[in-house]
Parts: sequence; structure tokens; C-alpha cells
Amino acid sequence: MDAVSASIEQQSGVDCDKLKCVALTFDDGPSTVNDSKLRDELDKLKVKATFFMIGKNITSSTS
Repeated sequence: MDAVSASIEQQSGVDCDKLKCVALTFDDGPSTVNDSKLRDELDKLKVKATFFMIGKNITSSTS
């Protein structure tokens, strides 16, 4: 495991060697239409998620 993965595991308290984990990346965002659909589905399934955005893409509507 690389240092970044180890740090994330330590901070989250999730050990992906013991639990089922998945990581998805989306390169075409943010999208007000698709992001809200994705968040709604994750919420319905009670799935935790973290979204990262680069600073120039953050506006008052996305924060």
C-alpha cells in the first residue's frame, strides 16, 4: 500500500483488506445534473462518499 492510501485508511478508519471498497473517479465534473443524481442514489443506498474538486471549479452552488 502506498503512503497516500495508508493515510486515507488511517483517517477514515476503513480497512479495504477487510471490507468491500470501491473508488470511482469522474473527470467531467462538476455537473449540476449528474452530481445531484449520483448524490441522490448514494443517499438512497446509504453509501458514504467523498468528492474532491479543484479550486477553480468551486462556486457557491457546489460548496
